[in-house]
Amino acid sequence: MIDKKKIFISKSRTFSMASFLFNKEKFQDITNLYFICRTLDDWTDTDNNEKLIELHQAIKNKEDHFILSEYRQLSDKYGVSTEPLHLMVDTMIHEQNHLSINNLDELIDYCKGVAGTVGWMISPIIGVKNKEALDYAISLGIAMQLTNIARDIYEDANNDRVYLPQEISGDQLTSSAVLEMIESNYTKIMIFKTNLLKLAKDYYNQGQQGFKYIPLRERFVIKWASLMYYHIGLNILENPNMYKYDKATVSISKRYKLFFVALFSKKIFN
Repeated sequence: MIDKKKIFISKSRTFSMASFLFNKEKFQDITNLYFICRTLDDWTDTDNNEKLIELHQAIKNKEDHFILSEYRQLSDKYGVSTEPLHLMVDTMIHEQNHLSINNLDELIDYCKGVAGTVGWMISPIIGVKNKEALDYAISLGIAMQLTNIARDIYEDANNDRVYLPQEISGDQLTSSAVLEMIESNYTKIMIFKTNLLKLAKDYYNQGQQGFKYIPLRERFVIKWASLMYYHIGLNILENPNMYKYDKATVSISKRYKLFFVALFSKKIFN
């Protein structure tokens, strides 16, 4: 039997840490949603295009599939739309087919497809009723994905993936060119990271305008989780050489300090 809680805690240390503040039932439902998204992400990371296409066909033909069964339980309970799941699957299939990001619009569309959709899915589960809030939830997901991209430039290039549009990099870079630049001109890579994180901050600020639509307890969880993620980007900017090859993280002590920032501050992305 799959231990979804163990997967959630081990693979999403930031969000799972904050999620323990949900009540037991909501934590389980968030864990189930994470399992769905994590499974699709793992298929993408391991170039398992066949499984993504199989799921896409099951969606199209309304066939049985274990992912759809898991998702249907959330839909039936909270009214979670199937639209974000469809968009996520379509985006990941496109990514498997040698995704090429040519401009900022395509970068934001990609981020919306793989991460903005998570904000879209989670909104009804955490009690958001106002449909106007969805755009803010999507913006927060986009911000987090832009942070991921800035954090993972080296790892992605090693996996033959580049998510840097020409408006940020100045050229259409190949993965080998990125790896060479990391060794020979890391200052330029830091300019790319800085520009990505500036863009991410714009979306974090858009996202926090939607906090008012979230019930109080759940609002705090989302604020704390997103603030921890935001500080991953700050760590990259403050310690560039430390994270040349390694993934930036936020220390446990810093996470607890951010707990109080999230608790007492209305605007948290400074």
